[in-house]
Amino acid sequence: MSELFELGLWQVAVWWLVGTVVVASVWVVLAGQHRTVWTDRAAARWAWHWVSGGPSETERSMVVEVPRRLLVGAARTTAAAAVVAALYRQSGTPWGSGMGTLAAVGFGGVAVLVVGTLLIIWAAVRVYHWLRWVRPLHLALCNVAGWPEDKRPGSWIRVPRERAEGDDGVIVVMPPDWEPREAKKEAVLEIVKAKLDLHDVTATWVTAGRHSYLQVRPREPMPKVVRFADPKVRRLVEEAKPSAPLFGLTRGGKPVFVDLDSDSPHLLLSAGTGAGKSWTLHMLAAQLMAHGASLAVLDHKRHSHRWVRHLEGEGIIHYAADIEDIHETLIRLGEEAERRNRAWDHVDIDNTGAPTYPRLIILCEELNATMHLLKSYWREIRPRGDADLSGPAVRAMRNILYMGRAVKVHVFAVAQMAIANDVGGPAARENFAVRLFTTTWTKNNWEMLAPQVPWQRATGHKGRGFVVRGDQAIETQFLLMTEHEARELVMANRDVRVRPPEDVAGRADASPLGDSPRHVAEPRHVETAPKPVTLWRASRDKGVGIVPLTYAALSKARDRDRAKGLFPKPVVEDPSRPLYDPRDLRRWFELRSQRSSVDAASAEERQRSSDDDEVVVGAGGAAGREPGGR
Repeated sequence: MSELFELGLWQVAVWWLVGTVVVASVWVVLAGQHRTVWTDRAAARWAWHWVSGGPSETERSMVVEVPRRLLVGAARTTAAAAVVAALYRQSGTPWGSGMGTLAAVGFGGVAVLVVGTLLIIWAAVRVYHWLRWVRPLHLALCNVAGWPEDKRPGSWIRVPRERAEGDDGVIVVMPPDWEPREAKKEAVLEIVKAKLDLHDVTATWVTAGRHSYLQVRPREPMPKVVRFADPKVRRLVEEAKPSAPLFGLTRGGKPVFVDLDSDSPHLLLSAGTGAGKSWTLHMLAAQLMAHGASLAVLDHKRHSHRWVRHLEGEGIIHYAADIEDIHETLIRLGEEAERRNRAWDHVDIDNTGAPTYPRLIILCEELNATMHLLKSYWREIRPRGDADLSGPAVRAMRNILYMGRAVKVHVFAVAQMAIANDVGGPAARENFAVRLFTTTWTKNNWEMLAPQVPWQRATGHKGRGFVVRGDQAIETQFLLMTEHEARELVMANRDVRVRPPEDVAGRADASPLGDSPRHVAEPRHVETAPKPVTLWRASRDKGVGIVPLTYAALSKARDRDRAKGLFPKPVVEDPSRPLYDPRDLRRWFELRSQRSSVDAASAEERQRSSDDDEVVVGAGGAAGREPGGR
């Protein structure tokens, strides 16, 4: 300390200036971008806390806290002023009556010390920012933008301290004669992103007068989690359209909806194991059921939708787990969709007497495995001579996919890898106009299901993915709704109750077409064998119409198909009065109708091929071939 006083005021000031510049420069350079954005602000805040006694402690009483701060700050400032005055005294000024002068020098010196230190730190930060970001970007863009290299960078480039995170972001102004071609725009943007080390940003080109400029700003952040328990999120769910459930939130907290009546009637969700596929489906199904939809679940895994499995009442149609049950349920759901479709036969263009029916949601878990199992099951039970290798259940699924929008029957399917052959063919898969990806997926899977959209890498963040609709991919944090919340939402809006776990054969009603109730799919129960009937009894004109054919037509069909081994065998072998199982007769007639459709389609195809072989020439030639081929 004695050596310090021997230097005098001006010598100390010079050493302080040199030391401050060196320390500030080293600190800024070593700290890099992560520190420079707040270095000068932090220094100013520290200086203010030092001279004012430090930050307030909110837990203390203000009556005690404020005087304490003032005393501490005054003591620090007075001590610093005394040191400066003592150094000033070393210059030869007598103590005597100059106490006012010494006080002014002391306190003024403290103010100069604080302000000078802050200015030096601020200058170091500015110089580093200019050397690290602004000048390299200027040199890289000059040739592409058309500005000369000796032009002052600040006159056409603006790079905030936070780079793209500022209020206006990065701004690059182009010359008046610059040609705004797409290739040049892409080149400018790539240079800006590379030189400023930017990644998740949005670029906007703006034309103002004779100039156009590029504005680069950060993308709004994605929400980390979207919980149904959040009051704001729950309000969005409650206010959503009955046909457009809330899928989740995207950047900036904007809601993501998909309308089943306008955007897509069917949804396909593809992701890896454990990515939350079933959770995504149950939060959508619960929202739709709360708005009046009915639900059928095809879940061979048996545990994907426990929240609905033991519910019964309004809107709960059926929970099918065994492959036989899934087969029968799909057939009945296809019949329901066809019934709804036929209800439009007599509807005029003015919608006079338009049919009404509830929305029907079909949740199909593990579509790949389910379709394979359905085809294998059909091969086991297929009647001899039947040429259909897929089976009526697969055909029903395909028909529902083709007609779902008009009749409000919607398929929500889950598949780890939705290969076209596994979902009924490429045409059937195209009916899933909205594809969902969540948490984990592969590039191969993305390019197969959404080739029109550039591949988006999976983040692995739980519940985050994309809603792909047409050529648009919306990054979405999907709504997190627990199984208990899903059940409570349905029970709060529908006449639904929980049945005892041991009662696994509960039944549920489908909402009607019109006023009379009708079951779309009854729960499975032990079926007693019906009473055998004769062909006379089974015919339409002589009996009860088990088969919609007259007795004469039924007899001729029996003789014709029996020779081919296609007609069912009687359960009672009585030459004079054979008796048949009504179920066998119904199944025979259904397969007979399918074979007739296939034969008609084949005949039409052969006719079309024959028509394509005809030669059509100009007005001066013949319109076709002569019988002789000449």
